[in-house]
Amino acid sequence: MQLRSRQVDTEAPPPGCGASTTTTTNDAGAAAAAAAAAKEPSVVAGTAATLVAIIKALLSTVVATDASTSLNKSAIFLIVFLVVHMLGNLLIFAGPEAFNTYGYLLHSNPLLKFIEAYLALGFIVHSAAGLYKSYRKSKQIAKAPLTQGRLLLSSLVVVGFVLLHLKTFKFGADYTHVSGSAVHIPLKGTVEAGTAMRDIYRLALEVFADPVKAWVYMLSIAVLGLHMWWGWEKTVRNNYLKMGLSKEHQAIAIGFGRAVILPLTVGFIASPAYVHFVLVPQQEA
Repeated sequence: MQLRSRQVDTEAPPPGCGASTTTTTNDAGAAAAAAAAAKEPSVVAGTAATLVAIIKALLSTVVATDASTSLNKSAIFLIVFLVVHMLGNLLIFAGPEAFNTYGYLLHSNPLLKFIEAYLALGFIVHSAAGLYKSYRKSKQIAKAPLTQGRLLLSSLVVVGFVLLHLKTFKFGADYTHVSGSAVHIPLKGTVEAGTAMRDIYRLALEVFADPVKAWVYMLSIAVLGLHMWWGWEKTVRNNYLKMGLSKEHQAIAIGFGRAVILPLTVGFIASPAYVHFVLVPQQEA
Protein backbone atom coordinates (compact mmCIF):
# COMPACT_ATOMS: atom_id res chain seq x y z
CA MET A 1 0.00 0.00 0.00
CA GLN A 2 1.48 3.31 -1.05
CA LEU A 3 1.18 6.23 1.36
CA ARG A 4 0.77 9.63 -0.14
CA SER A 5 2.06 12.59 1.82
CA ARG A 6 -0.39 15.34 2.43
CA GLN A 7 0.67 18.81 1.55
CA VAL A 8 -0.70 21.55 3.67
CA ASP A 9 -1.41 24.58 1.64
CA THR A 10 -0.67 27.84 3.38
CA GLU A 11 -2.24 30.98 2.22
CA ALA A 12 0.18 33.79 1.62
CA PRO A 13 -0.89 37.15 2.97
CA PRO A 14 -1.97 39.71 0.45
CA PRO A 15 0.82 41.98 -0.78
CA GLY A 16 1.51 44.87 1.63
CA CYS A 17 -0.39 43.35 4.57
CA GLY A 18 2.74 42.71 6.75
CA ALA A 19 4.13 46.16 6.12
CA SER A 20 0.77 47.71 7.00
CA THR A 21 0.65 45.83 10.32
CA THR A 22 4.19 46.93 11.19
CA THR A 23 3.41 50.52 10.31
CA THR A 24 0.26 50.48 12.45
CA THR A 25 2.22 49.04 15.40
CA ASN A 26 4.91 51.69 15.02
CA ASP A 27 2.31 54.43 14.84
CA ALA A 28 0.62 53.14 17.99
CA GLY A 29 3.98 53.00 19.82
CA ALA A 30 4.84 56.53 18.73
CA ALA A 31 1.46 57.78 19.87
CA ALA A 32 1.89 56.10 23.27
CA ALA A 33 5.37 57.61 23.64
CA ALA A 34 4.04 61.05 22.71
CA ALA A 35 1.22 60.70 25.23
CA ALA A 36 3.69 59.67 27.94
CA ALA A 37 5.96 62.60 27.07
CA ALA A 38 3.01 64.97 27.24
CA LYS A 39 2.32 63.77 30.78
CA GLU A 40 5.95 64.38 31.82
CA PRO A 41 6.11 67.68 33.73
CA SER A 42 8.33 70.37 32.27
CA VAL A 43 11.48 71.05 34.30
CA VAL A 44 11.06 74.77 33.67
CA ALA A 45 7.42 74.72 34.80
CA GLY A 46 8.26 72.63 37.87
CA THR A 47 11.16 74.90 38.85
CA ALA A 48 9.00 78.00 38.36
CA ALA A 49 6.25 76.48 40.52
CA THR A 50 8.81 75.67 43.23
CA LEU A 51 10.19 79.22 43.19
CA VAL A 52 6.66 80.63 43.44
CA ALA A 53 5.97 78.36 46.43
CA ILE A 54 9.18 79.54 48.12
CA ILE A 55 8.40 83.22 47.51
CA LYS A 56 4.86 82.79 48.86
CA ALA A 57 6.24 81.15 52.01
CA LEU A 58 8.74 83.98 52.51
CA LEU A 59 6.08 86.67 52.05
CA SER A 60 3.85 85.08 54.69
CA THR A 61 4.57 84.67 58.38
CA VAL A 62 6.30 81.55 59.73
CA VAL A 63 3.40 81.12 62.16
CA ALA A 64 0.43 79.09 60.91
CA THR A 65 -2.64 77.40 62.35
CA ASP A 66 -1.32 73.86 61.82
CA ALA A 67 2.05 72.29 62.60
CA SER A 68 2.75 71.05 59.06
CA THR A 69 2.36 74.49 57.49
CA SER A 70 4.41 76.14 60.26
CA LEU A 71 7.14 73.54 59.79
CA ASN A 72 7.15 74.08 56.04
CA LYS A 73 7.18 77.89 56.08
CA SER A 74 9.76 78.16 58.86
CA ALA A 75 12.01 75.63 57.08
CA ILE A 76 11.96 77.65 53.85
CA PHE A 77 12.72 80.87 55.74
CA LEU A 78 15.61 79.28 57.65
CA ILE A 79 17.13 77.74 54.51
CA VAL A 80 17.03 81.10 52.70
CA PHE A 81 18.69 82.72 55.72
CA LEU A 82 21.38 80.03 55.70
CA VAL A 83 22.10 80.66 52.00
CA VAL A 84 22.68 84.37 52.71
CA HIS A 85 24.75 83.57 55.81
CA MET A 86 26.90 81.06 53.92
CA LEU A 87 27.63 83.55 51.12
CA GLY A 88 28.82 86.04 53.74
CA ASN A 89 31.03 83.40 55.37
CA LEU A 90 32.76 82.74 52.05
CA LEU A 91 34.28 86.24 52.22
CA ILE A 92 36.85 84.74 54.59
CA PHE A 93 38.57 83.57 51.38
CA ALA A 94 38.98 87.25 50.43
CA GLY A 95 41.02 88.04 53.53
CA PRO A 96 40.60 89.92 56.83
CA GLU A 97 39.63 93.30 55.33
CA ALA A 98 36.69 91.93 53.32
CA PHE A 99 35.54 89.49 56.02
CA ASN A 100 35.65 92.00 58.88
CA THR A 101 34.07 94.72 56.73
CA TYR A 102 31.18 92.42 55.86
CA GLY A 103 30.60 91.75 59.57
CA TYR A 104 30.81 95.48 60.33
CA LEU A 105 28.27 96.44 57.65
CA LEU A 106 25.98 93.60 58.73
CA HIS A 107 25.93 94.78 62.34
CA SER A 108 25.52 98.40 61.26
CA ASN A 109 22.19 97.57 59.63
CA PRO A 110 19.41 99.25 61.66
CA LEU A 111 17.06 96.37 60.80
CA LEU A 112 19.39 93.76 62.28
CA LYS A 113 17.58 93.55 65.62
CA PHE A 114 14.27 92.93 63.87
CA ILE A 115 15.87 90.32 61.58
CA GLU A 116 17.46 88.54 64.55
CA ALA A 117 14.15 88.56 66.45
CA TYR A 118 12.26 87.12 63.48
CA LEU A 119 15.03 84.58 62.93
CA ALA A 120 14.72 83.48 66.55
CA LEU A 121 10.94 83.21 66.09
CA GLY A 122 11.40 81.09 62.96
CA PHE A 123 13.82 78.80 64.79
CA ILE A 124 11.47 78.42 67.78
CA VAL A 125 8.42 77.80 65.56
CA HIS A 126 10.32 75.22 63.51
CA SER A 127 11.59 73.44 66.63
CA ALA A 128 8.18 73.45 68.33
CA ALA A 129 6.33 72.21 65.23
CA GLY A 130 8.96 69.52 64.68
CA LEU A 131 8.72 68.33 68.28
CA TYR A 132 4.93 68.21 68.05
CA LYS A 133 5.06 66.17 64.83
CA SER A 134 7.63 63.84 66.42
CA TYR A 135 5.43 63.41 69.50
CA ARG A 136 2.49 62.45 67.28
CA LYS A 137 4.55 59.63 65.74
CA SER A 138 6.51 58.70 68.87
CA LYS A 139 5.51 55.01 68.63
CA GLN A 140 6.87 54.76 65.09
CA ILE A 141 10.06 56.56 66.12
CA ALA A 142 10.55 54.18 69.05
CA LYS A 143 10.29 51.16 66.73
CA ALA A 144 12.71 52.53 64.10
CA PRO A 145 14.64 55.54 65.49
CA LEU A 146 17.27 55.61 62.74
CA THR A 147 14.69 55.83 59.94
CA GLN A 148 11.50 57.24 61.43
CA GLY A 149 13.36 59.40 63.94
CA ARG A 150 16.30 60.64 61.89
CA LEU A 151 14.91 64.17 61.64
CA LEU A 152 14.41 64.30 65.41
CA LEU A 153 17.88 62.93 66.14
CA SER A 154 19.60 65.24 63.66
CA SER A 155 17.64 68.22 65.03
CA LEU A 156 19.18 67.64 68.47
CA VAL A 157 22.64 67.98 66.91
CA VAL A 158 21.52 71.11 65.04
CA VAL A 159 20.17 72.78 68.20
CA GLY A 160 23.41 72.03 70.04
CA PHE A 161 25.42 73.41 67.11
CA VAL A 162 23.39 76.64 66.97
CA LEU A 163 23.96 77.24 70.69
CA LEU A 164 27.68 76.54 70.28
CA HIS A 165 27.87 78.87 67.28
CA LEU A 166 26.18 81.72 69.16
CA LYS A 167 28.44 81.26 72.18
CA THR A 168 31.58 81.10 70.02
CA PHE A 169 31.00 83.94 67.58
CA LYS A 170 28.12 86.20 68.64
CA PHE A 171 29.15 86.24 72.30
CA GLY A 172 32.80 85.29 71.80
CA ALA A 173 36.00 87.32 72.15
CA ASP A 174 35.69 90.92 70.93
CA TYR A 175 38.94 91.77 69.13
CA THR A 176 39.31 95.07 67.27
CA HIS A 177 40.42 95.51 63.68
CA VAL A 178 41.12 98.87 62.02
CA SER A 179 40.64 98.83 58.26
CA GLY A 180 43.82 99.64 56.38
CA SER A 181 42.02 100.76 53.23
CA ALA A 182 38.56 101.53 51.92
CA VAL A 183 36.62 98.32 51.29
CA HIS A 184 33.46 97.95 49.20
CA ILE A 185 31.12 94.99 49.71
CA PRO A 186 28.55 94.56 46.90
CA LEU A 187 24.95 95.10 48.06
CA LYS A 188 26.26 96.18 51.47
CA GLY A 189 28.25 99.38 51.14
CA THR A 190 31.72 100.87 51.57
CA VAL A 191 33.82 101.31 54.69
CA GLU A 192 36.54 103.96 54.71
CA ALA A 193 40.12 103.34 55.79
CA GLY A 194 40.75 103.72 59.52
CA THR A 195 37.31 102.39 60.57
CA ALA A 196 37.42 100.35 63.78
CA MET A 197 35.40 97.13 63.74
CA ARG A 198 35.20 93.73 65.38
CA ASP A 199 37.96 91.37 64.22
CA ILE A 200 35.93 88.22 63.49
CA TYR A 201 38.67 87.04 61.11
CA ARG A 202 41.11 86.76 64.02
CA LEU A 203 38.43 85.06 66.11
CA ALA A 204 37.81 82.49 63.34
CA LEU A 205 41.54 81.72 63.14
CA GLU A 206 41.71 81.35 66.90
CA VAL A 207 38.68 79.04 67.11
CA PHE A 208 39.46 76.80 64.13
CA ALA A 209 43.14 76.43 65.02
CA ASP A 210 41.82 73.89 67.54
CA PRO A 211 41.31 70.63 65.60
CA VAL A 212 38.54 69.47 67.94
CA LYS A 213 36.52 72.67 67.44
CA ALA A 214 37.15 72.62 63.70
CA TRP A 215 35.95 69.03 63.32
CA VAL A 216 32.96 69.57 65.62
CA TYR A 217 31.93 72.46 63.37
CA MET A 218 32.41 70.58 60.11
CA LEU A 219 30.63 67.42 61.30
CA SER A 220 27.78 69.44 62.82
CA ILE A 221 27.31 71.27 59.52
CA ALA A 222 27.25 67.91 57.71
CA VAL A 223 24.44 66.77 60.06
CA LEU A 224 22.63 70.05 59.38
CA GLY A 225 22.92 69.32 55.66
CA LEU A 226 21.41 65.85 56.14
CA HIS A 227 18.61 67.35 58.25
CA MET A 228 17.75 69.79 55.45
CA TRP A 229 18.05 67.07 52.79
CA TRP A 230 15.68 64.68 54.59
CA GLY A 231 13.34 67.42 55.77
CA TRP A 232 12.93 69.07 52.38
CA GLU A 233 12.04 65.79 50.66
CA LYS A 234 9.57 64.91 53.40
CA THR A 235 7.82 68.27 53.41
CA VAL A 236 7.48 68.30 49.61
CA ARG A 237 6.08 64.75 49.53
CA ASN A 238 3.62 65.33 52.38
CA ASN A 239 2.70 68.99 51.92
CA TYR A 240 3.02 69.70 48.21
CA LEU A 241 -0.62 70.79 47.97
CA LYS A 242 -0.21 73.26 50.86
CA MET A 243 2.87 74.59 49.09
CA GLY A 244 0.84 75.20 45.95
CA LEU A 245 2.53 72.42 43.96
CA SER A 246 0.97 69.69 41.85
CA LYS A 247 1.83 66.02 42.30
CA GLU A 248 3.61 66.05 38.95
CA HIS A 249 6.03 68.70 40.25
CA GLN A 250 7.07 66.78 43.37
CA ALA A 251 10.22 65.23 41.90
CA ILE A 252 11.34 68.53 40.37
CA ALA A 253 10.76 70.41 43.64
CA ILE A 254 12.75 67.79 45.56
CA GLY A 255 15.56 68.03 43.02
CA PHE A 256 15.53 71.83 43.27
CA GLY A 257 15.88 71.65 47.04
CA ARG A 258 18.77 69.19 46.80
CA ALA A 259 20.49 71.44 44.25
CA VAL A 260 20.41 74.22 46.87
CA ILE A 261 21.15 72.17 49.99
CA LEU A 262 24.24 70.35 48.69
CA PRO A 263 26.30 73.47 47.75
CA LEU A 264 24.93 75.22 50.84
CA THR A 265 26.35 72.51 53.08
CA VAL A 266 29.66 72.38 51.21
CA GLY A 267 29.91 76.18 51.38
CA PHE A 268 29.45 76.20 55.15
CA ILE A 269 32.03 73.45 55.66
CA ALA A 270 34.47 75.30 53.38
CA SER A 271 35.04 78.17 55.86
CA PRO A 272 36.28 76.21 58.91
CA ALA A 273 38.09 73.76 56.61
CA TYR A 274 39.94 76.61 54.86
CA VAL A 275 40.92 78.22 58.16
CA HIS A 276 42.07 74.97 59.79
CA PHE A 277 43.84 73.33 56.86
CA VAL A 278 45.17 76.39 55.00
CA LEU A 279 45.31 79.62 57.01
CA VAL A 280 46.48 78.20 60.36
CA PRO A 281 49.39 76.21 58.83
CA GLN A 282 50.40 79.32 56.86
CA GLN A 283 50.60 81.34 60.06
CA GLU A 284 52.54 78.62 61.86
CA ALA A 285 55.04 78.22 59.02
